[in-house]
Amino acid sequence: MEKLNFLIEYGVENEVFEIAKLIREKVFIEEQNADPDLDVDDNDQISFHFVGNDKNNNPVCCARVFKDDKGHWIGRIAVLKEFRKMGYASQLVGFCESYCWEVLGANTINIHSQKYIADFYKSFGFKETGLEDIEEGIEHFYLQKNK
Repeated sequence: MEKLNFLIEYGVENEVFEIAKLIREKVFIEEQNADPDLDVDDNDQISFHFVGNDKNNNPVCCARVFKDDKGHWIGRIAVLKEFRKMGYASQLVGFCESYCWEVLGANTINIHSQKYIADFYKSFGFKETGLEDIEEGIEHFYLQKNK
């Protein structure tokens, strides 16, 4: 598995956010038919944005991390279709999780996951909180991991 190079920037006034936004648009809006007006939200302004690039410097995946009163959140996790099933999502989640613990000093990390992918996050030790909801017509679970 090829190791990704991660770029990180805070807020929305930077190139990393712009690249992440393009990846999110392809995955969430074009593939999953999500409402384009709901993708970019106020949390983007208070988030660290991550983009994983392959060895040829091609953007492959993205995520964001922000903090609220429930702890740190890893979200907007997306891998471009042509790069799936290559282990990049695992690298991305692992990198974001380490960043939360080691750099941001997190005690709790939360993920709001589409139901079909919740088991993937459980493989990292995340546990369902028992809360669930429907967003954009897709069932979601809340998952959490404590330090």
